[in-house]
Amino acid sequence: MAAAVRTIRFKAVEFGRSRNDVKVYIEATVIVAQTEKEARELLDEYAAYSDLEGNLALRSGYAGMDLPKFDLDAPVPGSSKSNASQSAMQQYTAKPWRVRDLGTFATMEGREVFLVGSTMQVCDAIEAWARETDIDGINLIRTVEPEGLELSAGSSCPGCEM
Repeated sequence: MAAAVRTIRFKAVEFGRSRNDVKVYIEATVIVAQTEKEARELLDEYAAYSDLEGNLALRSGYAGMDLPKFDLDAPVPGSSKSNASQSAMQQYTAKPWRVRDLGTFATMEGREVFLVGSTMQVCDAIEAWARETDIDGINLIRTVEPEGLELSAGSSCPGCEM
């Protein structure tokens, strides 16, 4: 992520803009609770609501291919020439992910930031991401509504400024 942000900011300057004219936001799934143990229990609960077939259908749209037709334990097939998101396919094939991995609700490097923990743990992680990557902000991914947003809002990061 840091390299991508540097490239974006460099390109802005190269084209006569200020490096800060371009704002970079990342997606983050945040599951926060009073304690890490409670947050992990929420993660398990949310994962139980997740649907493998539905997730694969969603990611099929991003990938431009019908993922459920492949063996769930097979590697994600290589890129296809389509109008789908080429960056999604790059993420899906950058590591040895299985098709099943794309359909699960879990931390999977390359999708988005996935933070689970106590308020302070999540705040520390957000601050580290901002510092290490030079991002300007985070868009929260919805998990379970309205509970997920209520927990995030109710567990605001004291002293966490971006």
